Amino acid sequence: NPEVAGLSDTLLLALTEPSKHTKAAIDALLVCEFIHSIDAPSLALLVPVLQRGLKERSADVKRKAALISGNMSSMISDPKDMLPYLPSLLPGLKDTVLDPIPDVRSTSSKAIGQLAMGLGEEHISEVLPWLIETLKSSPGTVERCGAAQGISEVLAALGDEKTREVLNDLLPLSSHPSVGVREGVLWVLVFLPS
Repeated sequence: NPEVAGLSDTLLLALTEPSKHTKAAIDALLVCEFIHSIDAPSLALLVPVLQRGLKERSADVKRKAALISGNMSSMISDPKDMLPYLPSLLPGLKDTVLDPIPDVRSTSSKAIGQLAMGLGEEHISEVLPWLIETLKSSPGTVERCGAAQGISEVLAALGDEKTREVLNDLLPLSSHPSVGVREGVLWVLVFLPS
């Protein structure tokens, strides 16, 4: 990819000294206007930088890394090229979906939804069950809120039939004895697109 080739020096610096150069690489990727599709060799440079960005302490860097991760799925010429990198990228996105900063949670949820749309449910099949389990079992309000946002974005990407199926399982939980579970179900309904 010519755009990634133009950023290769910045990306290589981020790979060799991630603590010093990850933010600059993420910022460079964010302002780069991609015209060509992203190929497998480009992913080999991008994904480790994004993976590191999702683990940064800075909420701004995490949000930008999540944004790029989601947008990247629509720019890949062959979705199969992304599959080897999912085990590296998904854990960071799962962590940031549960981030205490609302903007990070929202952007990460959208990124997971974009991955679901771009790659299909079969390639990220463990994400939706994990989000539902987090919604039901997490003791924290922030985590339940993030899980609800993630569920909503994934359902929006997977379509009406999958949304009906999941809501048929979730709606009975609105009378669950736990206040947190009831709250989580309400958040799913709030975050679902109309």
